[in-house]
Amino acid sequence: MKTQKIEKTVKISDDISVRYKIEKSGQCEAGLSDDVLTTVSLYLPIQEGSGWKIMDKISFAERIEIMEEPLVEIWGNLIEQERMQSKKFLTEKYSQGFAEAESYILSEICKLSKALADRANALIKADDI
Repeated sequence: MKTQKIEKTVKISDDISVRYKIEKSGQCEAGLSDDVLTTVSLYLPIQEGSGWKIMDKISFAERIEIMEEPLVEIWGNLIEQERMQSKKFLTEKYSQGFAEAESYILSEICKLSKALADRANALIKADDI
């Protein structure tokens, strides 16, 4: 039994970042992993009194079975309208190994988090008017 952990924070702009943690256990090389625990937090600027404070606006953790249920539901939880293309595509990514899948996960989280951050910023600006 082997466990791999990845934890990264990705800066989207000066005051917006996304943090994610992926933990995979099982026989990673053989593609026979038991499960993955993924935690994603998006940090947005929220006005508090006279200054801005970075606060955790969205965070979720989900344990999923890799071979049966790839990360489609995680992206759906982040932004429902921007579902991933197909389970088959993600399953193929995982069969290539954890390192390759991790870079794909990072790029997708960045894309979806940026879209969510843009929406949140629009709401913040609308409240200021």
